[in-house]
Amino acid sequence: HELRGKGQAAADAPPGSPWLATAAGAIAGTVSGLAGGAGFVATPLLDRLGLSPTALVATASATMALVHLVKVAGFTWGAVLTPAALPAALALTVGVVAGNALGARVLRRLSRESFRRLMLGALSLAAVWLLVQVAA
Repeated sequence: HELRGKGQAAADAPPGSPWLATAAGAIAGTVSGLAGGAGFVATPLLDRLGLSPTALVATASATMALVHLVKVAGFTWGAVLTPAALPAALALTVGVVAGNALGARVLRRLSRESFRRLMLGALSLAAVWLLVQVAA
């Protein structure tokens, strides 16, 4: 089942192939392991399921939350995540939560097409920024 807000009709999304989802997850996981995050890879893959904008964001968020919980455990166990990094991580977390709350309010006002344009534009900008960072 897809995640959705109260009163929102479920999208008639195709179930998708579990094997394709696993392969896509492996790609996103590899990128996440190398770059620290993979939302810019996973979100377009989830978009192919035809979910409503709110269901897409909720599904991507739930997926990435689980991934990041496992990563935190792994990096803590591997002594890579140190207590010195916790204040910055907590401050960033507060900012991300606040940004998500603002984004959810904006999302409710967007049409599906406006959402797709905004999402793909933001992902494109993130990709360009990453390429610039690699080239620098």
